[in-house]
Amino acid sequence: MTAIELHLDETTHGELSRRATAAHQPLDACAAQALREALAAYRDRESLAARAARADETAFAAVLAKVPDVEPEPHDRW
Repeated sequence: MTAIELHLDETTHGELSRRATAAHQPLDACAAQALREALAAYRDRESLAARAARADETAFAAVLAKVPDVEPEPHDRW
């Protein structure tokens, strides 16, 4: 495991501290988890962007054209 030093503003430190306390975790474990989640979000965005770049708008429009233009059944409504 590699150690890093973080310099946080008071607001961020306070929020991290509150979250760590609520999760019954040490502050460093909570910070590590938050960083893992942020990195996963970046990976997800990059993956979605790559998939979007490969999209075929003509094929999508053709599939969408097959969807009937009707109101949803009552059990499918919000």
